[in-house]
Amino acid sequence: MRSGSAMERGTSLAEMAVVVALGALFAAIALPALPQIRSRTRTAAAAREVVALFRRCRSEAVARSRTVAVQFTHPGSRWLYAMYEDSDGDGISSSDIASGDDRRLGGPWGLGDHAPGVEFSILPVAPIRKIPPQSGSLTNPTDPIQFGSSDLVSFTPLGASTSGTAYLSDGERMYGIVVSGASARCRIWRYLEGENLWVQ
Repeated sequence: MRSGSAMERGTSLAEMAVVVALGALFAAIALPALPQIRSRTRTAAAAREVVALFRRCRSEAVARSRTVAVQFTHPGSRWLYAMYEDSDGDGISSSDIASGDDRRLGGPWGLGDHAPGVEFSILPVAPIRKIPPQSGSLTNPTDPIQFGSSDLVSFTPLGASTSGTAYLSDGERMYGIVVSGASARCRIWRYLEGENLWVQ
């Protein structure tokens, strides 16, 4: 009886040693990947945050029966964004925002406020293909907000919007949020640097 119990204890200890060794091996393999996983998760979350903002603007425009817009500004080293409504009924413009004629509904915010290390930016690699169905390469890689010269994304009470793309990156990974004008549909694209391709 005793020898049987000792044998069982010995087997359990051997099995435990194998389990511990395997656990240590898996941990050693997984640890280097953790920062990359965190980076990917953080950047993807920031892209979803921008889409949620655009959808909120569209809903506000319909509910208020007036145009609502996001204005992007670059006052220093980072981009900020805020939400405005067309208070005077003549459409939203940068001059009306500056004069206070178009009322601010929220912001300004920065991507890094909720996703440290993520900013509106384009990876410093060239050439970068345009997001499908466009062809060719990005011609202005220093401008991550490509909705026209005013950097305003407007949403109308009828559900339409400005067309364009906002790019964001953490320096390693990049996403593009494409807004389609007629439907105001937002799509998130991820850039694969090694293949110079965009995927959804």
